[in-house]
Amino acid sequence: MRIHHHLDQNAADQPNSQAWLREGLSLRTREVCPFCGQPLSEQAVDLLDLYREFFDVAFERYVSEIGDALDHHLREFAALTLAHFPNRIHQNSQILGRYPELAQQDDYREGVNNLEVTAGRLSDALGRWYDLHTQAGESLREIFQQKRLAIHQAMAPWDPGDLLAVFDDVVARSADYGAILQQLSAFIQAFKARLDAASVATEVRALECRVAELDLRRRRLETTDACRIYGELQTQKGELEREIPRLQSQLEVEQTSFLDVYFTSIDALFTQLGSTGFGISKRVNRRGNMPTIQLTATFHGTQIAPDKVRAFFSESDRRALALSIFLAKIQAVATTDRVNIIVALDDPVTSFDDGRIDRTIRMFDNIRPQLRQLIVISHYRRYIHDFFDRVRGQDADVSLAQIIRDHVGSQLARADLRDFVETPHQRMFRHISGFVDRSHRNDVCRDLRVYLETEVRSRFHKQIIDNDLQNLLFGDLLRRLLDASIITPERHQKIEQFLTALNPEHHQWTDRSHEDKLALARDVLTFLYDEL
Repeated sequence: MRIHHHLDQNAADQPNSQAWLREGLSLRTREVCPFCGQPLSEQAVDLLDLYREFFDVAFERYVSEIGDALDHHLREFAALTLAHFPNRIHQNSQILGRYPELAQQDDYREGVNNLEVTAGRLSDALGRWYDLHTQAGESLREIFQQKRLAIHQAMAPWDPGDLLAVFDDVVARSADYGAILQQLSAFIQAFKARLDAASVATEVRALECRVAELDLRRRRLETTDACRIYGELQTQKGELEREIPRLQSQLEVEQTSFLDVYFTSIDALFTQLGSTGFGISKRVNRRGNMPTIQLTATFHGTQIAPDKVRAFFSESDRRALALSIFLAKIQAVATTDRVNIIVALDDPVTSFDDGRIDRTIRMFDNIRPQLRQLIVISHYRRYIHDFFDRVRGQDADVSLAQIIRDHVGSQLARADLRDFVETPHQRMFRHISGFVDRSHRNDVCRDLRVYLETEVRSRFHKQIIDNDLQNLLFGDLLRRLLDASIITPERHQKIEQFLTALNPEHHQWTDRSHEDKLALARDVLTFLYDEL
C-alpha cells in the first residue's frame, strides 16, 4: 500500500514511473543516489528496499506471463488477414473454366455469372477488412504496450471501430459465395457421374477418326497447288530439254563470233601500239568438259611456241600485249554502255619507248570521249607532258592531280599543268615574273643569274656555234662575243653589271631592300626582251 500511496502522491505518470523504478533499482550499488551522487537518507533507503521487495521474482514471473499472453493475442489477431481468400477465388474460377460442356446449360452459366458478381462483392469487403485490420492492429499494439509498462494496471478498453461489422460482412459474403459455389459443384459432380470410361473411350476414338479424316482433307487441299505447280514444272522441263541444245548451239555461234571480234581487236591494238610483225589469234581446246580458249602468237606467219614467247616478246611487247587485251575488253562493251565505265590505269607506258608512248597517248585520246572517266596514274613526266601537250586547249574536262606527301601522310591535290608541259627555263621565267608581279616573295637571285645566262646563250646560239664558243664559261663567252663585235660594249657592260649585282658572294643582292630587288629583276627582264 505504501508503494501505491507513494506513487499516487509523487508520480504523474504511474505506468512509466513503475517501469523507471524497475530499471533504476538495478543501478543503485551504494547508499548514494546513482544519478546525482548525494547520500541517501535513512527514510529513502527504506523506501528503496520496499520497492525492491515489491519488484521481486514473483513479480517478474507475473510480468513474463502477461507478456507471453499479450504476444499470443497479437499473433492470433495478425493471423486474421484472410489472405488466402483471393487465391481461392482465383482457383475456383480456373476450375469452373475447365468444363466448357456445362457452359451450354443456362442454369450453370447463370450460376457462374452470379458467382462472379458475389466474388466481386466479397473482394470489396475483403479490401475494407485489410485496411481496418491494419489500423486496428496498430491501436491494439499501443494498448498492449501500455499494459507492459504498468503490468498491474487495468488495460484500457480497445475500440476496434468498424472492424467487427466488416468482418460480419465478409462472413456473409463468404456464405453467399459458398452457397453458389456448392450449387456449381453439384452441376460438375452430376456431369462427371454421367461419364464412364467406355463411353469416353468410344467418343475419343470417334474424334480421332474425325481428326484423321480432316487431316487427310487438309493435306489434299494443301498439296493441290503443289501438284499443279509440279505438273507445270514437268511441262517446262520437257520444253527446256528440247530448247537447251538449240540454245547451246546458238551460244557457241555467238561466242565464236564474239571471240573472233575480240581477238581481232587485240591483234589490231597490239599492232597500233608498235608491235609489228606479230599476229594474235585464238585457239580452242575442247579437251575436258568445258572448252578453253588459248591465245596464240605468230611472228611473220611462224607459230610461236608457248615456251618461246619470252624469247620473241620484249618487255615492252609483253606490256603492250597486256594493254591490248585490256583495251579490247573495253571495245567489246556496247557503245551505249561505255559511257558508264570508269577506267583506271596504273603506269600503262612502263618500259615503252617514245614511239610507243606517242601511240598510247593517241589511243587514250581516241577512247577517252567514249568513257565516263579515264584515270591514268603515272610517274613518267615525259608521258604526262606529251599527253597534256596533245589535249591542251581541246577538252576542258582533262585535269591533273598529284600525290603530295607531308608530315601527315599522302594526299591528292590538284596540280598545275604548266609544271609538266613547260621547260625548266619556262618555269624559271614564270617564277621570276611572279616575283616582279608581287605574286610571291621567294628569292629569285640564283634564278635571275641562270636565266640571264641561258637567254644570252639562246639569243646568240648561231654565233656561238659558228665561232666554236659553246664550251666557254659565261664570263669568257661575253668577252669573246665583245671581241667579235657580236655584242656592243654597252650591252657587255650592262650584262657584267647584272652579274655583279646577282653574285651572292658580293652580298649585293642580300643587302638590297625588297623594292630594290623588284626593280633589279624588272630591269633584267626589260634588258633581255627590249634591249638585247
